[in-house]
This record gives sequence, structure tokens and C-alpha cells, in this order.
Amino acid sequence: MSDVEQYLSEQSKPQERLFWGGTYTVTPVIPCGQIGDGLQIISLTPLGTRPNYYIVRIDSKTDVDDDDFDTEEILELIEESFCSVDSCDDDGNHLEFPALDTESGYGWEVMKNFGTKVNNE
Repeated sequence: MSDVEQYLSEQSKPQERLFWGGTYTVTPVIPCGQIGDGLQIISLTPLGTRPNYYIVRIDSKTDVDDDDFDTEEILELIEESFCSVDSCDDDGNHLEFPALDTESGYGWEVMKNFGTKVNNE
């Protein structure tokens, strides 16, 4: 198992998260596929489904702090794996997390970058 795979295995286990004064156990989800070399691991948290979040593999050279950072490809990758909350199940009910809900916005942060060895943990 590679370092990246081992890290993802550990990070995708149930996690304790503090959110508005409460402690919640959430299990982050990882969409199928990756962007670029996939050596930079980020978390993306839609505001409407907090404290749940996605763990996404993106290119190690991507500067997520750049003003021109575009999340469109990341959102497409998540939606292809988990659909959108605008989608409905067979009974006409809107889907819940891990279906993607970006209506209220979202945030992201670098978890680890295996390509540059810059690790934000």
C-alpha cells in the first residue's frame, strides 16, 4: 500500500468533529478518481452538510490558496461519484450527504501534499 493509500485509509475512518459546540462522529467520503497526479489531499466541506466532508485527491502542484483556484473540476468529480442533492431517489425525495450540496457555499483546506512534502496536519 502506498503512503497516499495508507493516509487515505486512515483519514476515511470515522472522525470526531467539533461543530457549533457539539461533538459529532462523521465518516468522510472519497470520490472515485483524482485530478492530476492526485498527490495533494484536500478536504472540501459544503456548508449545508457540515460537519460532513469529502476527501479529494488533486494535483500536487495546485495552489489552493491562489485567487484563481478553480474548484469546478473538484465539484464535478464529487458529483459524478455521489450525485447532487438536487437529484431525487425513486420516491422523489432529495438525496442527503454524500450527495453534493453547494447551495450555501463550501470551504476547503489542504490535508497533506505528498508531491511537495508540505504537510498541513
